[in-house]
Amino acid sequence: MVEMVAAELLPLTSLDKAEVEGYWREFTENGEAENVLWELATLSIDEYYERQEADRRNRRFGFLVGGALVGMVRISSRINYEANGKVGYSIRPSCRKRLYAPTLLRLAEEYCWLNGIAPVTACVDVTNEASLKVFRLAGFVPTGREFDWTLQRRAIELSLPEHLNNL
Repeated sequence: MVEMVAAELLPLTSLDKAEVEGYWREFTENGEAENVLWELATLSIDEYYERQEADRRNRRFGFLVGGALVGMVRISSRINYEANGKVGYSIRPSCRKRLYAPTLLRLAEEYCWLNGIAPVTACVDVTNEASLKVFRLAGFVPTGREFDWTLQRRAIELSLPEHLNNL
């Protein structure tokens, strides 16, 4: 019998600061600092939390499984004064390959739906096959838009199909 473990999204600023710092440290020790909370590279945890409390455009959540911080998600909304949501996520390196990411994205989609945020989109580095697969597992489909994310990185845009945006 498979035991079901509770998964939930909580506002990042409601989480223990030491836990968030430990999450960030795991990425930096794994050589992946660019994949998570890059702001913490230049801010103290207190400054970071203060900034998050004031930021009404970007919502950041901790993804907890069985009470442990496994991932994070950012939902950027109200871009150009429109209700839309661009979703970005990270999963702790030690917790990958356990299918947590599709669950995290489904919870983020539910948050968007409950808060009238649509359409729900994401941008993914074209070389990040794992993340592209995760978004597809969560129901996202390519929009056909590709663009230069940075000088060295190209991204593809994905979106939830209209029928999923309007559940």
